Amino acid sequence: MAAKKSKFKVIFSLFLVFAINSCTTMSDYDFSKIDSNLERGKYTEVSSELEKYKNRIYASRGELLYLLDTGILQHFSGETAESNKNLSEAEKLIEKYAAVSVMQNIASFASNDMAMDYSGEEFEDIYTNVFMSLNYVREKNLEDAMVEIRRFDNKLKLMKSKYEKQVAAANKNDAGVTVEKVSVQFSDSAFARYLSMILYRTDGDISNAEVDLRFLKEAFQSQSGIYNFAVPSFIDEELDVPRDKARLDVLGFYGKAPVKVENITRVYIPELSIWYKLSLPQMVRRTSAVTAISVTAKSISTGKSYTRRLEKLESIENIAIDTFQQRLSIVKAKSIGRALTRAASNAFLDAGANVTEKDDPGLSALFTIIGLASKIHTEAVEKADTRSARYFPGNVAVSGMTLEPGDYEVTMQFFSGNTPFKTTSQTISLKSGALNLIEGECFW
Repeated sequence: MAAKKSKFKVIFSLFLVFAINSCTTMSDYDFSKIDSNLERGKYTEVSSELEKYKNRIYASRGELLYLLDTGILQHFSGETAESNKNLSEAEKLIEKYAAVSVMQNIASFASNDMAMDYSGEEFEDIYTNVFMSLNYVREKNLEDAMVEIRRFDNKLKLMKSKYEKQVAAANKNDAGVTVEKVSVQFSDSAFARYLSMILYRTDGDISNAEVDLRFLKEAFQSQSGIYNFAVPSFIDEELDVPRDKARLDVLGFYGKAPVKVENITRVYIPELSIWYKLSLPQMVRRTSAVTAISVTAKSISTGKSYTRRLEKLESIENIAIDTFQQRLSIVKAKSIGRALTRAASNAFLDAGANVTEKDDPGLSALFTIIGLASKIHTEAVEKADTRSARYFPGNVAVSGMTLEPGDYEVTMQFFSGNTPFKTTSQTISLKSGALNLIEGECFW
Protein backbone atom coordinates (compact mmCIF):
# COMPACT_ATOMS: atom_id res chain seq x y z
CA MET A 1 0.00 0.00 0.00
CA ALA A 2 2.89 2.32 0.84
CA ALA A 3 4.38 1.57 -2.58
CA LYS A 4 1.12 2.52 -4.25
CA LYS A 5 0.93 5.81 -2.32
CA SER A 6 4.50 6.58 -3.28
CA LYS A 7 3.69 5.88 -6.90
CA PHE A 8 0.66 8.15 -6.72
CA LYS A 9 2.75 10.96 -5.24
CA VAL A 10 5.25 10.67 -8.08
CA ILE A 11 2.48 10.76 -10.69
CA PHE A 12 0.82 13.73 -8.97
CA SER A 13 4.13 15.62 -8.85
CA LEU A 14 4.77 14.98 -12.53
CA PHE A 15 1.32 16.29 -13.46
CA LEU A 16 1.79 19.34 -11.26
CA VAL A 17 5.13 20.18 -12.90
CA PHE A 18 3.54 19.68 -16.32
CA ALA A 19 0.66 21.98 -15.41
CA ILE A 20 2.97 24.76 -14.28
CA ASN A 21 5.35 24.46 -17.22
CA SER A 22 2.50 24.30 -19.74
CA CYS A 23 1.34 27.79 -18.78
CA THR A 24 3.31 29.64 -21.45
CA THR A 25 2.36 33.24 -20.68
CA MET A 26 4.14 36.56 -20.98
CA SER A 27 5.58 37.89 -17.73
CA ASP A 28 3.39 40.08 -15.55
CA TYR A 29 5.66 43.03 -16.14
CA ASP A 30 5.35 46.27 -14.16
CA PHE A 31 5.01 48.97 -16.83
CA SER A 32 4.76 51.89 -14.38
CA LYS A 33 8.29 53.17 -15.04
CA ILE A 34 7.91 52.76 -18.79
CA ASP A 35 4.55 54.53 -18.80
CA SER A 36 5.96 57.37 -16.70
CA ASN A 37 8.82 57.90 -19.16
CA LEU A 38 6.40 57.61 -22.07
CA GLU A 39 4.15 60.32 -20.68
CA ARG A 40 7.16 62.60 -20.18
CA GLY A 41 8.30 62.02 -23.77
CA LYS A 42 11.43 60.10 -22.79
CA TYR A 43 11.17 57.67 -25.68
CA THR A 44 14.85 56.70 -25.67
CA GLU A 45 14.57 55.58 -22.04
CA VAL A 46 11.44 53.58 -22.86
CA SER A 47 13.16 51.88 -25.79
CA SER A 48 16.19 51.11 -23.61
CA GLU A 49 14.06 49.35 -21.00
CA LEU A 50 12.20 47.40 -23.66
CA GLU A 51 15.51 46.25 -25.09
CA LYS A 52 17.02 45.43 -21.69
CA TYR A 53 14.05 43.34 -20.54
CA LYS A 54 12.95 42.13 -23.97
CA ASN A 55 12.83 38.45 -22.97
CA ARG A 56 10.71 39.14 -19.89
CA ILE A 57 8.30 41.57 -21.57
CA TYR A 58 7.78 39.84 -24.91
CA ALA A 59 8.64 36.20 -24.14
CA SER A 60 9.51 33.73 -26.87
CA ARG A 61 6.53 34.39 -29.17
CA GLY A 62 6.44 38.19 -29.04
CA GLU A 63 8.97 39.32 -31.65
CA LEU A 64 6.25 41.12 -33.61
CA LEU A 65 5.20 43.13 -30.55
CA TYR A 66 8.78 44.18 -29.89
CA LEU A 67 9.15 45.44 -33.48
CA LEU A 68 5.82 47.31 -33.34
CA ASP A 69 6.50 48.95 -29.96
CA THR A 70 10.07 49.90 -30.89
CA GLY A 71 9.12 51.15 -34.35
CA ILE A 72 6.37 53.44 -33.05
CA LEU A 73 8.60 54.82 -30.29
CA GLN A 74 11.35 55.49 -32.82
CA HIS A 75 8.88 57.45 -34.94
CA PHE A 76 8.13 59.78 -32.04
CA SER A 77 11.81 60.13 -31.14
CA GLY A 78 12.62 61.17 -34.72
CA GLU A 79 14.55 58.03 -35.71
CA THR A 80 12.72 57.71 -39.01
CA ALA A 81 15.00 55.24 -40.81
CA GLU A 82 15.18 52.90 -37.80
CA SER A 83 11.43 53.22 -37.28
CA ASN A 84 10.66 52.23 -40.85
CA LYS A 85 13.08 49.32 -40.66
CA ASN A 86 11.36 47.88 -37.58
CA LEU A 87 7.83 48.60 -38.80
CA SER A 88 8.62 47.01 -42.15
CA GLU A 89 9.93 43.89 -40.39
CA ALA A 90 6.79 43.86 -38.24
CA GLU A 91 4.62 44.00 -41.34
CA LYS A 92 6.46 41.01 -42.82
CA LEU A 93 5.93 39.00 -39.64
CA ILE A 94 2.20 39.84 -39.64
CA GLU A 95 1.97 38.47 -43.17
CA LYS A 96 4.02 35.41 -42.24
CA TYR A 97 2.01 34.59 -39.12
CA ALA A 98 -1.29 35.10 -40.93
CA ALA A 99 -0.70 31.67 -42.44
CA VAL A 100 -0.51 29.89 -39.09
CA SER A 101 1.35 26.58 -39.12
CA VAL A 102 -0.50 23.37 -38.37
CA MET A 103 1.82 22.60 -35.46
CA GLN A 104 1.11 25.97 -33.82
CA ASN A 105 -2.64 25.42 -34.14
CA ILE A 106 -2.27 22.02 -32.48
CA ALA A 107 -0.15 23.52 -29.70
CA SER A 108 -2.66 26.31 -29.07
CA PHE A 109 -5.51 23.80 -28.81
CA ALA A 110 -3.51 21.76 -26.30
CA SER A 111 -2.49 24.78 -24.21
CA ASN A 112 -3.64 28.31 -25.18
CA ASP A 113 -3.25 30.90 -27.92
CA MET A 114 -0.01 32.17 -26.41
CA ALA A 115 1.61 28.98 -27.71
CA MET A 116 1.31 30.66 -31.11
CA ASP A 117 3.41 33.51 -32.48
CA TYR A 118 1.58 36.80 -31.98
CA SER A 119 0.17 37.79 -35.40
CA GLY A 120 -1.09 41.31 -34.64
CA GLU A 121 -4.47 43.03 -34.48
CA GLU A 122 -6.01 44.63 -37.57
CA PHE A 123 -5.39 48.16 -36.29
CA GLU A 124 -1.74 47.36 -35.55
CA ASP A 125 -1.29 46.08 -39.09
CA ILE A 126 -2.91 48.98 -40.94
CA TYR A 127 -1.54 51.83 -38.81
CA THR A 128 1.95 50.46 -39.32
CA ASN A 129 1.67 51.79 -42.88
CA VAL A 130 0.40 55.18 -41.69
CA PHE A 131 3.43 55.70 -39.46
CA MET A 132 5.79 54.52 -42.18
CA SER A 133 4.14 57.10 -44.43
CA LEU A 134 4.73 59.83 -41.84
CA ASN A 135 8.37 58.75 -41.55
CA TYR A 136 8.76 59.19 -45.30
CA VAL A 137 7.12 62.63 -45.09
CA ARG A 138 9.77 63.67 -42.56
CA GLU A 139 12.44 62.45 -44.96
CA LYS A 140 10.84 64.51 -47.78
CA ASN A 141 10.15 61.29 -49.68
CA LEU A 142 6.55 62.02 -50.64
CA GLU A 143 6.39 59.32 -53.31
CA ASP A 144 7.04 56.49 -50.83
CA ALA A 145 4.77 58.22 -48.31
CA MET A 146 1.91 57.90 -50.80
CA VAL A 147 2.80 54.26 -51.49
CA GLU A 148 2.30 53.46 -47.79
CA ILE A 149 -1.09 55.19 -47.75
CA ARG A 150 -2.16 53.11 -50.75
CA ARG A 151 -1.02 49.95 -48.98
CA PHE A 152 -3.08 51.01 -45.96
CA ASP A 153 -6.11 51.38 -48.23
CA ASN A 154 -5.50 47.99 -49.86
CA LYS A 155 -5.39 46.29 -46.47
CA LEU A 156 -8.74 47.82 -45.58
CA LYS A 157 -10.27 46.48 -48.77
CA LEU A 158 -8.93 42.98 -48.04
CA MET A 159 -9.90 42.97 -44.36
CA LYS A 160 -13.38 41.50 -44.87
CA SER A 161 -12.29 38.71 -47.23
CA LYS A 162 -9.34 37.86 -44.96
CA TYR A 163 -11.70 37.45 -42.02
CA GLU A 164 -14.06 35.22 -44.01
CA LYS A 165 -11.14 32.94 -44.92
CA GLN A 166 -10.13 32.76 -41.26
CA VAL A 167 -13.68 31.85 -40.26
CA ALA A 168 -13.83 29.12 -42.90
CA ALA A 169 -10.50 27.70 -41.71
CA ALA A 170 -11.57 27.83 -38.05
CA ASN A 171 -14.83 26.03 -38.83
CA LYS A 172 -12.92 23.06 -40.23
CA ASN A 173 -11.88 22.05 -36.70
CA ASP A 174 -13.28 18.93 -35.06
CA ALA A 175 -14.31 20.61 -31.81
CA GLY A 176 -17.93 20.93 -32.88
CA VAL A 177 -18.03 24.71 -32.20
CA THR A 178 -18.95 27.08 -35.03
CA VAL A 179 -17.54 30.59 -35.36
CA GLU A 180 -20.24 33.23 -35.13
CA LYS A 181 -19.50 35.70 -37.91
CA VAL A 182 -19.55 39.36 -36.93
CA SER A 183 -19.55 42.54 -38.99
CA VAL A 184 -17.54 45.64 -38.21
CA GLN A 185 -18.26 49.26 -39.08
CA PHE A 186 -14.75 50.28 -40.00
CA SER A 187 -14.24 50.37 -43.76
CA ASP A 188 -12.42 53.65 -44.42
CA SER A 189 -10.08 55.93 -42.49
CA ALA A 190 -10.54 59.70 -42.33
CA PHE A 191 -6.92 60.03 -41.19
CA ALA A 192 -5.57 58.08 -44.17
CA ARG A 193 -7.80 60.11 -46.50
CA TYR A 194 -6.51 63.33 -44.93
CA LEU A 195 -2.87 62.32 -45.47
CA SER A 196 -3.58 61.22 -49.02
CA MET A 197 -5.42 64.49 -49.70
CA ILE A 198 -2.58 66.77 -48.58
CA LEU A 199 -0.02 64.61 -50.42
CA TYR A 200 -2.03 64.91 -53.65
CA ARG A 201 -2.45 68.66 -53.04
CA THR A 202 1.30 69.06 -52.66
CA ASP A 203 1.81 67.12 -55.89
CA GLY A 204 -0.61 69.45 -57.68
CA ASP A 205 -3.17 66.69 -58.25
CA ILE A 206 -6.24 68.56 -57.02
CA SER A 207 -8.72 66.17 -58.66
CA ASN A 208 -7.56 63.20 -56.59
CA ALA A 209 -7.26 65.43 -53.53
CA GLU A 210 -10.92 66.36 -53.93
CA VAL A 211 -11.83 62.66 -54.14
CA ASP A 212 -10.04 62.04 -50.84
CA LEU A 213 -11.81 65.00 -49.24
CA ARG A 214 -15.17 63.60 -50.31
CA PHE A 215 -14.31 60.12 -48.96
CA LEU A 216 -13.07 61.69 -45.72
CA LYS A 217 -16.47 63.29 -45.14
CA GLU A 218 -18.28 60.10 -46.14
CA ALA A 219 -16.27 58.15 -43.57
CA PHE A 220 -17.89 60.28 -40.85
CA GLN A 221 -21.37 59.80 -42.33
CA SER A 222 -21.22 56.04 -42.95
CA GLN A 223 -19.35 55.06 -39.77
CA SER A 224 -21.04 57.18 -37.14
CA GLY A 225 -20.35 54.66 -34.39
CA ILE A 226 -16.61 55.08 -34.95
CA TYR A 227 -16.56 58.75 -35.96
CA ASN A 228 -18.86 59.88 -33.14
CA PHE A 229 -17.59 63.47 -33.36
CA ALA A 230 -17.83 66.24 -35.94
CA VAL A 231 -15.83 66.59 -39.14
CA PRO A 232 -13.05 69.16 -38.51
CA SER A 233 -14.56 72.55 -39.35
CA PHE A 234 -11.58 73.82 -41.33
CA ILE A 235 -11.15 70.78 -43.58
CA ASP A 236 -12.33 72.49 -46.79
CA GLU A 237 -9.56 75.06 -46.40
CA GLU A 238 -6.99 72.35 -47.20
CA LEU A 239 -7.82 72.59 -50.91
CA ASP A 240 -8.27 76.34 -51.02
CA VAL A 241 -4.69 77.55 -50.56
CA PRO A 242 -3.62 80.52 -52.74
CA ARG A 243 -0.49 79.84 -54.78
CA ASP A 244 1.54 82.56 -53.08
CA LYS A 245 0.65 81.32 -49.56
CA ALA A 246 1.94 78.46 -47.43
CA ARG A 247 -0.23 75.92 -45.66
CA LEU A 248 0.86 74.75 -42.20
CA ASP A 249 -0.71 71.38 -41.34
CA VAL A 250 -0.56 70.10 -37.78
CA LEU A 251 -1.08 66.61 -36.36
CA GLY A 252 -1.67 66.07 -32.66
CA PHE A 253 -1.53 62.49 -31.35
CA TYR A 254 -2.85 61.97 -27.85
CA GLY A 255 -3.74 59.21 -25.44
CA LYS A 256 -2.83 55.55 -25.80
CA ALA A 257 -4.46 52.88 -27.94
CA PRO A 258 -6.42 50.17 -26.09
CA VAL A 259 -4.80 47.08 -24.60
CA LYS A 260 -6.21 43.64 -23.87
CA VAL A 261 -7.08 42.21 -20.47
CA GLU A 262 -8.31 38.77 -19.43
CA ASN A 263 -12.01 38.17 -18.88
CA ILE A 264 -12.80 34.87 -17.10
CA THR A 265 -16.25 33.29 -16.85
CA ARG A 266 -17.39 29.92 -15.48
CA VAL A 267 -20.03 28.12 -17.51
CA TYR A 268 -22.17 25.22 -16.29
CA ILE A 269 -23.66 22.63 -18.65
CA PRO A 270 -26.58 20.95 -16.83
CA GLU A 271 -26.94 18.15 -19.41
CA LEU A 272 -23.40 16.97 -18.72
CA SER A 273 -23.22 18.17 -15.11
CA ILE A 274 -19.89 19.86 -15.81
CA TRP A 275 -18.38 23.31 -15.41
CA TYR A 276 -15.82 24.80 -17.75
CA LYS A 277 -13.58 27.82 -17.55
CA LEU A 278 -13.75 30.30 -20.44
CA SER A 279 -10.93 32.82 -20.55
CA LEU A 280 -11.19 35.43 -23.30
CA PRO A 281 -9.29 38.62 -24.17
CA GLN A 282 -11.15 41.91 -23.81
CA MET A 283 -9.92 45.14 -25.36
CA VAL A 284 -10.17 48.08 -22.97
CA ARG A 285 -9.60 51.80 -23.39
CA ARG A 286 -6.88 53.74 -21.63
CA THR A 287 -8.44 57.08 -20.75
CA SER A 288 -6.59 60.19 -21.87
CA ALA A 289 -6.27 63.32 -19.74
CA VAL A 290 -6.03 65.52 -22.87
CA THR A 291 -9.15 67.61 -23.42
CA ALA A 292 -7.83 70.20 -25.91
CA ILE A 293 -4.82 70.97 -28.10
CA SER A 294 -3.79 74.36 -29.50
CA VAL A 295 -1.14 75.43 -31.99
CA THR A 296 0.44 78.87 -32.27
CA ALA A 297 2.59 79.95 -35.22
CA LYS A 298 4.70 83.04 -34.54
CA SER A 299 6.39 84.74 -37.49
CA ILE A 300 10.06 85.22 -36.72
CA SER A 301 10.31 88.20 -39.09
CA THR A 302 7.21 90.12 -37.98
CA GLY A 303 6.53 88.73 -34.50
CA LYS A 304 2.86 88.26 -35.37
CA SER A 305 1.18 85.16 -33.87
CA TYR A 306 -1.63 82.98 -35.18
CA THR A 307 -3.42 80.49 -32.90
CA ARG A 308 -5.83 77.70 -33.65
CA ARG A 309 -7.36 74.72 -31.86
CA LEU A 310 -6.84 71.22 -33.15
CA GLU A 311 -9.96 69.18 -33.91
CA LYS A 312 -10.34 65.42 -33.60
CA LEU A 313 -10.02 63.53 -36.88
CA GLU A 314 -9.59 59.88 -35.93
CA SER A 315 -10.24 57.65 -32.93
CA ILE A 316 -7.68 54.87 -33.26
CA GLU A 317 -9.12 53.41 -30.06
CA ASN A 318 -12.62 53.18 -31.57
CA ILE A 319 -11.22 51.47 -34.65
CA ALA A 320 -9.11 49.07 -32.58
CA ILE A 321 -12.11 47.97 -30.50
CA ASP A 322 -14.40 47.69 -33.53
CA THR A 323 -12.05 45.54 -35.63
CA PHE A 324 -11.08 43.39 -32.64
CA GLN A 325 -14.58 41.88 -32.59
CA GLN A 326 -13.78 39.81 -35.66
CA ARG A 327 -10.71 38.20 -34.13
CA LEU A 328 -12.60 37.68 -30.87
CA SER A 329 -15.29 35.63 -32.64
CA ILE A 330 -12.64 33.15 -33.83
CA VAL A 331 -10.80 33.12 -30.51
CA LYS A 332 -14.05 32.54 -28.62
CA ALA A 333 -15.05 29.54 -30.74
CA LYS A 334 -11.66 27.90 -30.35
CA SER A 335 -11.56 28.64 -26.61
CA ILE A 336 -15.00 27.10 -26.07
CA GLY A 337 -14.01 23.97 -27.97
CA ARG A 338 -10.80 23.67 -25.98
CA ALA A 339 -12.55 24.31 -22.65
CA LEU A 340 -15.30 21.75 -23.39
CA THR A 341 -12.73 19.11 -24.28
CA ARG A 342 -10.88 19.67 -21.02
CA ALA A 343 -14.09 19.75 -18.98
CA ALA A 344 -15.24 16.45 -20.50
CA SER A 345 -11.85 14.89 -19.77
CA ASN A 346 -12.02 16.02 -16.14
CA ALA A 347 -15.58 14.69 -15.84
CA PHE A 348 -14.42 11.30 -17.19
CA LEU A 349 -11.65 11.13 -14.58
CA ASP A 350 -14.13 12.00 -11.81
CA ALA A 351 -16.49 9.29 -13.03
CA GLY A 352 -13.64 6.79 -13.10
CA ALA A 353 -12.76 7.59 -9.49
CA ASN A 354 -16.37 7.09 -8.37
CA VAL A 355 -16.92 3.82 -10.25
CA THR A 356 -13.75 2.11 -8.99
CA GLU A 357 -13.88 3.37 -5.39
CA LYS A 358 -15.55 0.20 -3.99
CA ASP A 359 -14.02 -2.39 -6.31
CA ASP A 360 -10.46 -1.03 -6.45
CA PRO A 361 -9.59 1.73 -3.95
CA GLY A 362 -6.07 1.98 -5.35
CA LEU A 363 -7.26 2.59 -8.91
CA SER A 364 -9.85 5.02 -7.56
CA ALA A 365 -7.11 6.96 -5.82
CA LEU A 366 -5.10 7.02 -9.03
CA PHE A 367 -8.07 8.43 -10.96
CA THR A 368 -8.60 10.99 -8.18
CA ILE A 369 -4.99 12.16 -8.25
CA ILE A 370 -4.83 12.31 -12.04
CA GLY A 371 -8.15 14.17 -12.07
CA LEU A 372 -6.89 16.69 -9.53
CA ALA A 373 -3.71 17.21 -11.51
CA SER A 374 -5.77 17.63 -14.68
CA LYS A 375 -7.95 20.28 -13.02
CA ILE A 376 -4.86 22.14 -11.80
CA HIS A 377 -3.43 21.97 -15.30
CA THR A 378 -6.70 23.24 -16.82
CA GLU A 379 -6.87 26.16 -14.41
CA ALA A 380 -3.26 27.09 -15.00
CA VAL A 381 -3.13 26.76 -18.76
CA GLU A 382 -6.51 28.15 -19.83
CA LYS A 383 -5.54 31.80 -20.18
CA ALA A 384 -6.49 34.52 -22.61
CA ASP A 385 -3.98 35.91 -25.06
CA THR A 386 -3.70 39.50 -23.84
CA ARG A 387 -0.68 40.43 -25.92
CA SER A 388 -0.98 43.79 -27.69
CA ALA A 389 1.18 46.69 -28.86
CA ARG A 390 1.28 49.39 -26.17
CA TYR A 391 2.57 52.55 -27.88
CA PHE A 392 0.19 53.41 -30.69
CA PRO A 393 -1.59 56.68 -29.85
CA GLY A 394 -5.30 56.56 -29.08
CA ASN A 395 -6.50 59.58 -31.08
CA VAL A 396 -5.50 61.98 -33.86
CA ALA A 397 -6.38 65.67 -33.98
CA VAL A 398 -5.56 68.05 -36.83
CA SER A 399 -5.44 71.72 -37.66
CA GLY A 400 -4.17 73.98 -40.39
CA MET A 401 -3.30 77.60 -41.13
CA THR A 402 -2.74 79.44 -44.39
CA LEU A 403 0.16 81.85 -43.81
CA GLU A 404 2.75 83.95 -45.56
CA PRO A 405 5.83 81.91 -46.48
CA GLY A 406 8.71 82.36 -44.05
CA ASP A 407 10.19 81.13 -40.79
CA TYR A 408 7.88 80.48 -37.84
CA GLU A 409 8.18 79.27 -34.29
CA VAL A 410 5.36 76.76 -33.88
CA THR A 411 4.18 75.90 -30.36
CA MET A 412 1.74 73.13 -29.47
CA GLN A 413 0.02 72.93 -26.10
CA PHE A 414 -1.89 69.97 -24.70
CA PHE A 415 -4.53 70.88 -22.12
CA SER A 416 -6.34 69.05 -19.37
CA GLY A 417 -9.31 71.29 -18.72
CA ASN A 418 -7.92 74.83 -18.81
CA THR A 419 -4.45 73.77 -17.68
CA PRO A 420 -1.70 73.23 -20.25
CA PHE A 421 0.45 70.32 -19.08
CA LYS A 422 2.65 69.70 -22.11
CA THR A 423 4.18 72.31 -24.43
CA THR A 424 6.41 71.66 -27.43
CA SER A 425 8.06 74.16 -29.80
CA GLN A 426 9.91 73.93 -33.07
CA THR A 427 11.02 76.24 -35.85
CA ILE A 428 9.81 75.58 -39.37
CA SER A 429 10.37 77.32 -42.68
CA LEU A 430 7.01 77.49 -44.44
CA LYS A 431 7.12 77.32 -48.24
CA SER A 432 4.34 77.77 -50.75
CA GLY A 433 3.49 74.66 -52.75
CA ALA A 434 5.25 72.43 -50.20
CA LEU A 435 3.99 70.02 -47.58
CA ASN A 436 4.57 71.84 -44.29
CA LEU A 437 3.48 69.15 -41.86
CA ILE A 438 4.43 69.02 -38.17
CA GLU A 439 3.52 66.59 -35.41
CA GLY A 440 3.12 66.72 -31.67
CA GLU A 441 2.16 64.00 -29.25
CA CYS A 442 1.11 63.53 -25.66
CA PHE A 443 0.63 60.06 -24.19
CA TRP A 444 -1.30 61.28 -21.15
